Amino acid sequence: MKALQAKESADTNEAVDAAIEREQAIVAGIRGDAADRPMPEDFDALIEHLLSTPMEAMDYETVRCGPLMTKAFVAHIRDNQKKLAAAGPSGEESLVELQALEEWVMVARERQSEREDNARRAAAVEANGGEAPPVTAVPIDANSETSKSETRFSVGEKFEILMSCAANGVDALRNAIIELAKKDEIDDVLVGMLQSNALNAEEAGDEGRAKFLRKVAEVCVRERKAAGFE
Repeated sequence: MKALQAKESADTNEAVDAAIEREQAIVAGIRGDAADRPMPEDFDALIEHLLSTPMEAMDYETVRCGPLMTKAFVAHIRDNQKKLAAAGPSGEESLVELQALEEWVMVARERQSEREDNARRAAAVEANGGEAPPVTAVPIDANSETSKSETRFSVGEKFEILMSCAANGVDALRNAIIELAKKDEIDDVLVGMLQSNALNAEEAGDEGRAKFLRKVAEVCVRERKAAGFE
């Protein structure tokens, strides 16, 4: 009896091990197949590509196809959803698929923006010899003889100060904004430049940078008011 039980246990273990190996092979094969598939050349091809990709390979495809998932691609998905909704019951199944795909793409776009931001920071560090770029100092001693209507920095210089500080983290950026606000260096021109760059980033599909620049502009306006300047 014990010998029979031992044999059954061994057979069960072998079956489990074989099932695990098959699953691993399937996943590896899926990922390998995804890597070998050509990149889609247009939005319709990208939709078909993503819908035909097994869930096990979707994380991989998030990275591989991330740059293609632009704001225009999301708009294309929504246009297709409208067409399918207008088609009635015949388009319901495909509509549900596209709605699920849109949700997935929105998450993928956020991750892509994070990767691009991290890549920019890494490039800045590498260009600076492996260290974070130095923070451009903002003078804290005011020129008492200088009129408040005169600024010590051009709008381009102030923008560079903010971006340099941003590379060193949120705290460094916030401190720079506060110091600029205290010296009445934040004006409508700087805020306009931030918003304009945000719009350009959005049109280029860089949603993460657009959101960041709009947030910086918002904080600039708030700190300017807190410093007593309207």
